[in-house]
Amino acid sequence: MTDEKLFDKLRKLKRLAEDGKNDAECQAALLAFQRLLTKNNLSEADVNLSDVAPKETVEEVIVHQGGRIYDWIKIIHSTIAENFRCIGTITHNKLLHEASLEFYGHTTDVLIASRTFEAAINAAYRLAKECEARFLADSVLNDMPYSFDRFHYLKGFAIGLDEAYKRARRNDGELALIIQTPQDVRDAVDKIADGKHNIRMGIDPFEYDDSFMSGYDDGENVGAGNRIGKEA
Repeated sequence: MTDEKLFDKLRKLKRLAEDGKNDAECQAALLAFQRLLTKNNLSEADVNLSDVAPKETVEEVIVHQGGRIYDWIKIIHSTIAENFRCIGTITHNKLLHEASLEFYGHTTDVLIASRTFEAAINAAYRLAKECEARFLADSVLNDMPYSFDRFHYLKGFAIGLDEAYKRARRNDGELALIIQTPQDVRDAVDKIADGKHNIRMGIDPFEYDDSFMSGYDDGENVGAGNRIGKEA
């Protein structure tokens, strides 16, 4: 492939990553763009993207706010950050008794990460509702006690999603390199880290009941093949 053909393909992928019809399409285009850069030992600075977008800057996007942010939401937040070239942070406002979750990264990366995070949260809620309905139907059909635990399901979903992304990185060394957070993003967060904390949730042992395992299986299935945008 000649340089001009290569750069033209890169520009088209970049444009698709920013203007794709849905989140899954944007994710696929961005991943293909990063793979092609890595394969050809290039950086975005080597490619003339002036007709696509201005030079990437580091941006902050708040993706969740609340008085209490549940662990399962924090796990999804840190999983998405780690796999979409971003840094996830949490900011506590003691005066207002609330916290916020943020993504820091290049413009395109934080845009896609934010959309993917929202889609994952929506998918978790929707699938939890469907699973609860199945549990209720089974309890009536088999004359058994109703035993669905929504929070166990959601925690399982988040951990299953995280494991799906970890497996993808283990099985694809090139992918692990592509999704590394750029150094300028790390440097920018280091400079403005006052009051913010880099978040990477440790996953504690949890009660592995039927609700948890159902959530784990659903989260793992959604994460496999980057199906978040399609499932939400």
